[in-house]
Amino acid sequence: MQKTVGTVVVVGDDELQCELVRCRVDLHDERFDVVAVRDGADALELLTKAATSDQSSNSTAVFLDHSIRGMNEFEFLKELRVDPRLAVTPVVLISGEDDPEAASRAQLLGVEHQFTKEEFNADPSIVSRILRRLRWFR
Repeated sequence: MQKTVGTVVVVGDDELQCELVRCRVDLHDERFDVVAVRDGADALELLTKAATSDQSSNSTAVFLDHSIRGMNEFEFLKELRVDPRLAVTPVVLISGEDDPEAASRAQLLGVEHQFTKEEFNADPSIVSRILRRLRWFR
């Protein structure tokens, strides 16, 4: 059994988009655990449990779809940043459209990378480039 190098939490209710992220993470490195969650509150609970267990938030990244159940992406980001154990968790936002105002707001809430679904879906190397840049590769 291979040792896990990190966890990628995919948050969104677009099942096809979540599966695409999962496949691209696996192509990059199968040692990542990939967990898909549709609801924002469920994702925050999962991340909180991971942070309080023996897992470190430095080995966890979030790929956040703009459409999640229970809250919008900005509410999710605010909740994530309030918890000191989760505040440093890297987040990649995948949005449905190119909205400069929303992109600026997301950046203020600590989003590391942002892509439209069109950009993300068109470039299979995006996930590999992002995972190489995240904390556990620094």
